[in-house]
Amino acid sequence: SCFDLRNTRISTAIELDEKINNELPHLKLETANFKTVIREKIESEWNENGADEIIFYITTNPKQELMPLSKTVSGGELSRFLLAIKVVLASSNQSNTLIFDEVDSGIGGAVSASVGQRLKRLGENRQVCVITHSPQVASVGQNHYKVTKSKFETKLIKLDIEERILEIGRMLSAEEITSEAIEAAKKLIDDSN
Repeated sequence: SCFDLRNTRISTAIELDEKINNELPHLKLETANFKTVIREKIESEWNENGADEIIFYITTNPKQELMPLSKTVSGGELSRFLLAIKVVLASSNQSNTLIFDEVDSGIGGAVSASVGQRLKRLGENRQVCVITHSPQVASVGQNHYKVTKSKFETKLIKLDIEERILEIGRMLSAEEITSEAIEAAKKLIDDSN
């Protein structure tokens, strides 16, 4: 019945909120709060998804009220909330592979490093594939592949350590890969392993 389904959704939402809120400090969102709100729809709004509307609410500042996720966060915050949600959902299913496509969009520096470390820890128990433009995230990977695209084909090239250093150096540089960028790339790789 709708009543049983609603009760299951409510109890699952409480559990989901707790797990996601425990994940947020790992992603430099120490003061953030996540809450799932379940609202009963009027009968004319019922559809194949049921008689409830489910909305994710968040705040990144404890002094501000919770607002719908879709209306309140920056791109970088949204990336991290989505990563937290995906991490929690992945832990509840038996998937051996997780794929993240630019989950680090809109973030940089220390936040990128913490996201990279979180992804690395996830990779200890399963295969994690990450598509990224962040040198901090790329530096923590066990393997590094470069994707090249032309008009007619897309290539995936596994990089050896020297090629990896050059690629991370390129990510850190503007147009020309400087010796400073190469040294910074080596340091990122060394620090993350």
